[in-house]
Amino acid sequence: MTQEKKPQDKATDDQKRAFNQLSQFAPPRKVEQPTQPTTLKEAMELSEDLTDFQSAIRLLNPKMLDENSVMIGRIDPGIFLAGLHLMSVNEIMQSDPEKEIDVSQIYFNNYVRLSIGLDGKGRVDTAELLGAAREEKKARELLSMGRMP
Repeated sequence: MTQEKKPQDKATDDQKRAFNQLSQFAPPRKVEQPTQPTTLKEAMELSEDLTDFQSAIRLLNPKMLDENSVMIGRIDPGIFLAGLHLMSVNEIMQSDPEKEIDVSQIYFNNYVRLSIGLDGKGRVDTAELLGAAREEKKARELLSMGRMP
């Protein structure tokens, strides 16, 4: 029984000889492998296209705290006004003395930030987003397998 040669196997002797000569003239190039992240956390940090799940996790566990972090934190109603005053005064004190200061806008921005964080409402909203992202992913997986939820 003879096997039929595939088209890619039908190279002529001249072609094989030419290939062997070329491969001897040009040594293999050394190519540096791109550095791969070693952990999932590093891979997520390098990712530019974040899923809803990744965005929610980053919001709930920030690396650095800034003035917007209070929206995701829990603000106790007993310290709401004191926090508003301290944040606003701090922002005013850090502003450039050469420029005009809009005190009402500073207080308004901090009021909005703190009111979102009041009793953890920002955390609850983010957790709801996280739950919705999980449910949507699960539904997509079920639909792709041909099952209806």
